[in-house]
Amino acid sequence: VGEMECFVQPVENDPSVLVLGAGHVSRAITDLLLFIGCRVTVVDDRPEYVVPEFFDERVTRKCLPLENFKNDLPLDEYNGFIIVTRAHEYDNICLEQLRGYLPTYMGVMGSQKRIHHAFEVLSEQGWTQDELDMIYAPIGLDLGAQTPEEIALSIVSEYLAVVRGKKGGSLRKGRVIHES
Repeated sequence: VGEMECFVQPVENDPSVLVLGAGHVSRAITDLLLFIGCRVTVVDDRPEYVVPEFFDERVTRKCLPLENFKNDLPLDEYNGFIIVTRAHEYDNICLEQLRGYLPTYMGVMGSQKRIHHAFEVLSEQGWTQDELDMIYAPIGLDLGAQTPEEIALSIVSEYLAVVRGKKGGSLRKGRVIHES
């Protein structure tokens, strides 16, 4: 009998990311997530923010109260949670909804001070250090990002690095110099 050569390539579902908050950074994040092949759902409690004009038609938009959005979404279907709400009080409300879920990536946007305060509140509410350590916060890779688009790029880059099991460092650091 003749030999047959087979190539096997695993088929994976498109990663699915839940973005909580629908401001300027969220809009840029959803565009980049779509660009890299993710399915994206965005949730905000403000109807004027989850309008079709702000998001690509492929984004699932949900206007839901942040206090109980988990009742309306299949959270175990997401491999990433990206929290970019308008204030740390809302971040913590979202985190409380997500507690107990173990996505590949969970990140929260905010300054060092804002994150420190948010984590203090979570600790007072009984979150363990292991639970807090699972959260990427402040979110994103250190790219010197300033605009919403640049911030989105740093966040989506970090998400991709974590999903792929990489550190997100510069490739230059690993280059090999060949001497002649």
